[in-house]
Amino acid sequence: MDYVFDQAGVELASSAESVWTLIDEDAVEQAVINLLSNALKYGDGKPVTLRCSGVNGHAQVEVIDHGRGVEREAHDRIFERFHREERAISENVPGAGLGLALVRHIVNAHQGSIAVASEPGHGATFTISLPVRES
Repeated sequence: MDYVFDQAGVELASSAESVWTLIDEDAVEQAVINLLSNALKYGDGKPVTLRCSGVNGHAQVEVIDHGRGVEREAHDRIFERFHREERAISENVPGAGLGLALVRHIVNAHQGSIAVASEPGHGATFTISLPVRES
């Protein structure tokens, strides 16, 4: 995603610590790409941070933006298929409302969780948490 962020003129900072777990790498990569794409789309050109770490027996991935944020009432609905916020529709932001539903599906298939912390005007932090499993 570095190239995409560079082309958009948006800073992407990342930090990672090694956490070993059994996952479908392609699927989890797609989930993270979806979150990063949303951060770029709704981040209002402000820097985005990607953090990966081990937390309490879980591999945790956070995507943090400083853009428009998400209304608290919509925190659960944004993970539903085809759901789009009215503001995104009225501002002609491209999308079909499938990205976050796919993220939730991938995370659930790994017995993990996805959460959002956000307030309008204060950006959003999406956190994927996957249980650490060894072979």
